[in-house]
Amino acid sequence: IYEQIRAQGPLVPTRLGNWATTSHPLCSQVLRSRKFGVRDPELDMVHGGSHEDFDLSMLGLNPPDHTRLRRLALPAFSPKMMSAYGTMIEKKVHQLLDLAEQRGQFDLVADFAAPLPIAVISEMMGVPDADEAAFQRYGAALGSALDGLNSLKHAREVIHANTELESIFESLF
Repeated sequence: IYEQIRAQGPLVPTRLGNWATTSHPLCSQVLRSRKFGVRDPELDMVHGGSHEDFDLSMLGLNPPDHTRLRRLALPAFSPKMMSAYGTMIEKKVHQLLDLAEQRGQFDLVADFAAPLPIAVISEMMGVPDADEAAFQRYGAALGSALDGLNSLKHAREVIHANTELESIFESLF
């Protein structure tokens, strides 16, 4: 994929209208420039308002909203908290590997790489074990939309996952 992007030039439009690059210097320049933002308020107005129904994270926000949310999340990612997560992450790693051993087969992505971050985030957020499987399904559905929606069925799945996650969060908070 990277070779295909490189063959098209330093800056390539995506099917969503975003731009992609494999150039580190160009990416660094864009990320540091105040001329670029995540969202274009003028474009939002052309499309009839904001795209709040499909905001998947604070990464889609410009300052000051992004800055405010980042400040709220910062304590959870302090060096002290990060070192405390080590034991919990090790425990999750061992649980996933034990499950794989019990099954007698192992797919690195499906059985380890995909569920590990969701299991860790679930633990960090205090999602009860009974909800963890649902949380993983809904997280995977939302994650599948990061590169864009590819069908109406996909859009319905993402909307359903978003609604169900909101319900889980409401019950937690």
